[in-house]
Amino acid sequence: MATRQFIPCKLVPSPLHKVRNNDGKIPRELFTKENKLLLKGGERWMKHTTNSCMIVATLIATMVFVVGFTVPGSNNGDNGIPILLKLNGFMVFVISDAGTPVQAVWTCQKP
Repeated sequence: MATRQFIPCKLVPSPLHKVRNNDGKIPRELFTKENKLLLKGGERWMKHTTNSCMIVATLIATMVFVVGFTVPGSNNGDNGIPILLKLNGFMVFVISDAGTPVQAVWTCQKP
């Protein structure tokens, strides 16, 4: 008689959760044993992805910090208010610059 292969426990109907195959394993035990290598590969991939995201987030944060203190068009020497403050493009710049850190963190959180 051939050995029965089980599919992951989520897909196995409840009454079959405790049924053992010819090797004496229930579906969860078989699934865990068969996918140990896949688990190790997933852990390595996750660590690599996390490191890459942290590097990108650090670079973005650095650029946002620099850009936040370097106002385009410079400042009025008398009162320190940006010269381009009344232009719509400047307001778009300010809003996008303020939202960039949030967007950088959100991008790194997505799977």
